[in-house]
Amino acid sequence: MSNPDLESNLRRIREGYGRKLPGKLAELAEQLRGAREERAPVQRLETSGLLVHKLKGTSGSFGFEEVSAELERIELQLERLLSGAAPDRAASWTKIDQALSRARAAASSRMA
Repeated sequence: MSNPDLESNLRRIREGYGRKLPGKLAELAEQLRGAREERAPVQRLETSGLLVHKLKGTSGSFGFEEVSAELERIELQLERLLSGAAPDRAASWTKIDQALSRARAAASSRMA
């Protein structure tokens, strides 16, 4: 396969991922909502952390650096919540909400 063919295939793969990314971020938002609302959220927090980590890596690999950076911020706050290092849980959730909003905006702007 020549370089133009390879580049064309990679572009199609990135574009396909970009079309799916808003849905993946919506799924993450739902997962995080559940983690916040449950009485014993440890397992949901852990599951959310795994999902964030996966999305952070794939979005970065496909060139969505802004999305990946915001997901890293979410991952950090989830780790703080899980470890008990977040003295103000409400502030951590606010940071998570803000980062998720920025990630969604970044994903949408890339596809516009």
